[in-house]
Amino acid sequence: MNKVYKGDVRVTKENEQTWQQKLKNIATVSGYIDVGKGATLIAPKLAAVGGYIYVGKGATLIAPKLA
Repeated sequence: MNKVYKGDVRVTKENEQTWQQKLKNIATVSGYIDVGKGATLIAPKLAAVGGYIYVGKGATLIAPKLA
């Protein structure tokens, strides 16, 4: 089953652990993903995003299934 997170994702250095837990089994984010300056988001099952993806300076997005 394709698990969907409905909404937008704004990752900061302060909340990156929370987002990684929320998105660890999510395949689709319906909104955008914004990984702010210096933050890291690891989302191993993420395969689709409904909006834009922004990765700030020094930030990292690791989503191997995202094409």
